[in-house]
Amino acid sequence: MAKSYADTYIFRQYSEYNKKIFKFIMDCERVNTKAIDFQDVLYDIKRRKISDKLAKVITSDNVVIGIGKEALPKAFKTFVSEDPKDSKKLKLFIDCTGIIKYENGVYTCKSIDYLVSYLVSGITAYIYKLKEHTLTGNSSVIRDGAECFMRMFSYVIDIMYKITSVQQVKHRLDYISSIYFQANIIGRDIDKSFQNISAVAAKMSGASRQDVQYINMLIEPSDFDNLNTFLIAVSRIFKFKDLNCGTFMNVWMRKFDTSAIFAPEYLPAFSTMLTNVYIGGYVNSQQLLIEKICANPLTEFAKTIIQIGDSVS
Repeated sequence: MAKSYADTYIFRQYSEYNKKIFKFIMDCERVNTKAIDFQDVLYDIKRRKISDKLAKVITSDNVVIGIGKEALPKAFKTFVSEDPKDSKKLKLFIDCTGIIKYENGVYTCKSIDYLVSYLVSGITAYIYKLKEHTLTGNSSVIRDGAECFMRMFSYVIDIMYKITSVQQVKHRLDYISSIYFQANIIGRDIDKSFQNISAVAAKMSGASRQDVQYINMLIEPSDFDNLNTFLIAVSRIFKFKDLNCGTFMNVWMRKFDTSAIFAPEYLPAFSTMLTNVYIGGYVNSQQLLIEKICANPLTEFAKTIIQIGDSVS
């Protein structure tokens, strides 16, 4: 079953998130994207040529383009939720506060890259909610996603503990982080599929047979329940003093933007982080750093996500 934001460890630490999302749903101005005064924005979307389906999606009855009195936090620019104003139908909400305005009788978009990024992100979240396996069963999403997560996780840990000069430690860390990506972010069943998960992680990380056996002896399935349990396990296994969710996320968000707060736990948020970078426009302020760290796997991941969106939406 697909996760929601509420299933993540980080979301559960902040009760105000639910209140802000509900307030936005109830109070935002809902833009009529089929009206003549929205046509200029549709033209700009089509001209961007990221996906032929984006203009179709934004005019769907299942999509709400909202303009609030206050913008939602950067991590919630797109989300899927029941609509209390429409018989609790499941809809995709996109917060366009600050980028879409009504001026001189027409809607204008001051940053089409932002809007395109939000649409790609939203389509992914909607597919994940309704047809999860379309994403989680895709080999490129697993392979390229795991590669990107491994590199970003290692980058953060290296800042905190200077591990990249010790190759054995790095290989072992890459191995366990690849397991985490598959088990937690992708949602593969670690009890039923551990041998396959381990084989994929070993191949991607370059860990030796001895390294794999060593890590496998020390981990438990419950270590991958959420980000916090995983970091506690990493701290225990690698003897990283003071490693916990708080210390890790402080570095993660500083280096990869506050919009990426849910990326280490929730596939749509992880995908959004990478597709935002791919589309450009500095929706993610750390675009260049993430591009440098992830390189080609980011490009391949983003292309796959957009292709899936085209085939399903």
